[in-house]
Amino acid sequence: MIDVLKKIDETLPLWEVVIIAVALFVIVVVLILWWAFGYNLVVVTEQPESVEAVALAAPLLKAL
Repeated sequence: MIDVLKKIDETLPLWEVVIIAVALFVIVVVLILWWAFGYNLVVVTEQPESVEAVALAAPLLKAL
């Protein structure tokens, strides 16, 4: 196993492989978190504001 790593290290330094792997991991994690929570957070933050605005405006519209 160490021999294989040494041969790979001669072709492409292992620190470069580690940096690329970490960068890809970070990108994947960010995309998964955005997919899992991003849309839901937008809906959760925008929906109550719009409902609250309608609730506050309804009495004013009835008064007109």
